[in-house]
Amino acid sequence: MGFNLRVYYSDTDAEGVVYHGAYVNFYDRARTEFFRSLGIESGNLADRNCVFAVRKIGLEYLSPSFLDDLLHIKTVITGMGKTRLKIEQSISNRCGEVINQCEVVLFFVDLQKKKITAIPSDIFDRLIQSEKK
Repeated sequence: MGFNLRVYYSDTDAEGVVYHGAYVNFYDRARTEFFRSLGIESGNLADRNCVFAVRKIGLEYLSPSFLDDLLHIKTVITGMGKTRLKIEQSISNRCGEVINQCEVVLFFVDLQKKKITAIPSDIFDRLIQSEKK
């Protein structure tokens, strides 16, 4: 699944280079759209009093990006368990060069109990289908 994103002034430092912390936001937006493409929307999760929460995230910066760049973010599930997801994401520039990579581990959390819980079967099935694509 791919997501396109334009770099805005608020994403950059005084030199017009994307601030390193902005990449976390870029990846979060792309994951949200990835889930949405599977019919898993934040509002629906909130109605169930559940959420995917980031347990671990690691980024590797390969090349900079700049103000007004058009970036493409790829999101792929690389591992699943009863309560967790492992996702790999990458950002490519207009030329197709990968400029940043991310690995994130998410846990499914019951907001009322404030505990990690099993991913509901309907959501789990949608996630499995995305792995097969």
